[in-house]
Amino acid sequence: MLGCIALIEGTSGDESDGSGFDESDERLVAHFASLASVAIERAKLVRSMIMRTDFDECAAQVVLCHHEKWNGSGYPRQLVGEAIPLFARVVAVADVFDALSSKRAYKEAWTREQISALFRRESGQHFDPQLASIFLEHQVKAERIRAHRPE
Repeated sequence: MLGCIALIEGTSGDESDGSGFDESDERLVAHFASLASVAIERAKLVRSMIMRTDFDECAAQVVLCHHEKWNGSGYPRQLVGEAIPLFARVVAVADVFDALSSKRAYKEAWTREQISALFRRESGQHFDPQLASIFLEHQVKAERIRAHRPE
């Protein structure tokens, strides 16, 4: 409390300056300021530990929104167009490509032509048209990457 009063009053020193504080009071004020500084630094550390980072925010958007569809028929929130976060739209393209190009116990992998046809048909429906176009332009590269890293 004495430290707060000293900060409010803007006074320091000993009794000879008329402030009413002696050396003992000065040490107390200095100690209070030191404790306050430590408390502020610890609060910043705790805040940084519980605050979400940009990466966390992007990951949350992907998890929540990668099943949304450009035309609003997706789930869980039926978002439309650019209301769907960009990272989720990108992952939606990658997710569908991965699912279609992979052999599963219940299906064979689709051919390049089948995948291309689906992306052309679903551009502006399921997929962001610009991202579908970019995927189609680079589909062969995506297939090469997939072949090199099948997991």
